[in-house]
Amino acid sequence: MKRYLLDTHTLLWSVSDPQKLSSKGRFILEREKCVKLLSIVSIWEISLKRSLGKLNLPVSTEEFIATSQQDLGLEIVSLELPHIYTVEGLPFHHSDPFDRLLVAQAQCEKLQIISRDDSFDAYNVSRVW
Repeated sequence: MKRYLLDTHTLLWSVSDPQKLSSKGRFILEREKCVKLLSIVSIWEISLKRSLGKLNLPVSTEEFIATSQQDLGLEIVSLELPHIYTVEGLPFHHSDPFDRLLVAQAQCEKLQIISRDDSFDAYNVSRVW
């Protein structure tokens, strides 16, 4: 079964503005025969952006994530030491620390990333959009 890791914007758009998603991204999120994963890194990024006033949500981060998990059937991917060690060896095609961690998780766990961000293509990961 295919396993997909959602980029942070993919999660946010799937809830707030699904039309921003590609048709393939929407299809995957609505399909039941795949595993949809959300990284703890994305939850951290959402929390940080909310605390800085860069992201508004109508509910708490905790409630947003719980509802998203239920509605989209998301599983949470923890941040593990191999993920962090993999970041150290990544070239700097992308400087965003959250995205670099998502790349590392995708590499370590052999996941495809659902993301509009084509900078992921410079890494050894499969990006779907």
